[in-house]
Amino acid sequence: MISTRSGAWIRIAFAMFAVGWGANQFSPMLIVYRHELHLSAGAVAWLFLVYALPLIPGLLIGGPVSDRFGRRPVVLPFVALSPLATLLLVLGPRSLAVIAVGRALAGLCSGVVFGSATAWVQELSPDAGLSVRRSALALTAGFGLGPVAAALLAQWAPDPLVVPYLPHLVIGVLAAVM
Repeated sequence: MISTRSGAWIRIAFAMFAVGWGANQFSPMLIVYRHELHLSAGAVAWLFLVYALPLIPGLLIGGPVSDRFGRRPVVLPFVALSPLATLLLVLGPRSLAVIAVGRALAGLCSGVVFGSATAWVQELSPDAGLSVRRSALALTAGFGLGPVAAALLAQWAPDPLVVPYLPHLVIGVLAAVM
């Protein structure tokens, strides 16, 4: 039987995994967007930048805000917003404005969740070394599996601008519900 404390860190780690998936699923999609939407190299770089700009303030403010107001009230809304960012990519696959808003929201969610949830896992782990391994494993799994799944689906599934995002919608909603 899983104790409440261990169950909590598992749920938080799954949330980190889900947000990590959503953060990096977009990387292989840049090639798909360039091909399908006939984008210039500058437009592709801009789509990447749109993610990075809100990521930085999210990283800088997420931890201190969660120190002050608590981990749960800060982490949970951004875990729930992560699949919403992906939903925007699904709903506006040919609109650069919609893609940009989705990417910006994903960047903000990533920054806030990565810092705050890592601190939360640390609080729930019996020692610092274990908390680092737990957080690193959750994020690395999301960072690795998200782009691999998106690339495979973009290559071989129908509708390469939409289908690659569907796994994150499921995983992200599950994480938000958990």
